[in-house]
Amino acid sequence: MEHYDIFISYKRKSLPTANNLYYRLTTRGYSTFFDLEEMRRDNFNVQLLNYIENAKDVFVILEEGSLDGCKKENWEKEDWFCHEIAFALEKKKNIIPILLGDYKLPSVDFFPDKLKELSLKHSPDFSFSFFDAYLDKLIEKKFITSEAHIQNKATSVFKFYSNENCQVFKEGKLVCSLEGMSNTPYYLPVSRKGEYFFYCKNNKTEDIKAKRITISENEEKIIKIRWLQKGVIIKQLVFFSVVLLFLFFLNNVIVGYVNVKNCNTLESLNSYRPNNIVESLFWGDQMSSHINKIDSIQKAIEAKYDCKLNPSISLDRLDVLCSLLNNMSFVPDYCYECDSIYVCKFEVTETEWASFMGIIKDYYSSAPVTDITIFDARQFIDSLRLYSNINFMLPTYEDWERAAMANKNYLLSGGNNEDSVSWNIHNSNGRKHSIEESDKLMPNSFDLYNMSGNVAEMCSDTIMHDANTYNVIMGGHYNSYYEDLKIHSKDYLKVGESAPNVGIRLIISI
Repeated sequence: MEHYDIFISYKRKSLPTANNLYYRLTTRGYSTFFDLEEMRRDNFNVQLLNYIENAKDVFVILEEGSLDGCKKENWEKEDWFCHEIAFALEKKKNIIPILLGDYKLPSVDFFPDKLKELSLKHSPDFSFSFFDAYLDKLIEKKFITSEAHIQNKATSVFKFYSNENCQVFKEGKLVCSLEGMSNTPYYLPVSRKGEYFFYCKNNKTEDIKAKRITISENEEKIIKIRWLQKGVIIKQLVFFSVVLLFLFFLNNVIVGYVNVKNCNTLESLNSYRPNNIVESLFWGDQMSSHINKIDSIQKAIEAKYDCKLNPSISLDRLDVLCSLLNNMSFVPDYCYECDSIYVCKFEVTETEWASFMGIIKDYYSSAPVTDITIFDARQFIDSLRLYSNINFMLPTYEDWERAAMANKNYLLSGGNNEDSVSWNIHNSNGRKHSIEESDKLMPNSFDLYNMSGNVAEMCSDTIMHDANTYNVIMGGHYNSYYEDLKIHSKDYLKVGESAPNVGIRLIISI
């Protein structure tokens, strides 16, 4: 059996802190044991006690409610967390409590006899925002009695995120259970560079994703697991836009097949039946006259993807339309029917702009388009509307703020650390960044990227000043300081003018 110098004891709700602690200790060279509750078996509990007995230090992570189980009559059998602490106290282990939030250790009278000594333990105040400084203090003040071993240091780490709750397995063994839309990753330190095989299981939809990933020495590899939202209206938007195009072609006696290779949200066309909400959005009363054509259109799409279409209709435009729709996230609000919007996850790119504006470009660029006026933006949106019959528009600044806040109380969109959520004056090297580069940053909890930083974004609102009209600009950009990146910070661009750091992000308003 392996021996570990440090043992981490925690309740399930404290998993993010426990995992973060394990990551930081392991990458510093400490031999650390950290387990997942869902991996435990009956015989594994005995093994856990052996790990505690052989450890020098035991971290105990505590927050409100963590110790409630010790008040039960049969707590030693019913609450394994309290049982671990009692065993560590019995074996005279060096216990280091980590108190989360404003939690304070109860007085000695709160505890049963076997746990009373816990009330006497103490350590420096913990702050999640200054985790490394906290560990430095523990080491400096000799709270940690174990020694770090450089030869055992994990030099690389995988950082997992997911937009839905799921489980991750490494080479057949459960690694972790991820919480959907969490801003805190699950850290998996590894001791060697090379190739690793993961598969992820989503219990809700019974989907499985497999990934074979290579990691280098001293590398942090971010793995973002994206699950398609089944049954959400936005997944039907792409299908309806394609169907609408077919109906347009059929009504004008243009026969052919539309290339939908890139519409990766078209998951099961056979299972589709019209949805009343979406029908009313796109066709209204006209829908009934077209329903009898839908089944044959579905069969046409399934039968043949390559298209023989009127050459005046650009297939690139259809691919761009599908891409825009696939990259939109729903922003929930108090009134689903009367005030709901979908927002592009990224700013409109140069390639998307060029395809719809008929501009020939000899290179592909997924960097956001800039140097455009509000009149250019309106022309682009009009082209999208005409082509798709979908109500694309610029957001109002209130729409923008609601999407950027994502129901969280952050100063910036996605968090308060500008370098983790935005391209700004400190990390951008004075330039805008592409979708691929921005994917390294953290989105907000609506899965929207670069709402703060990269390029500022035009809104539809205007103000008058000194007889001139200005559009409201939100979000800050790649040369912005912290104050200008804040969600509620506004800037202004004179109507008819453009700037190299101002672009657009579209919404669909329902």
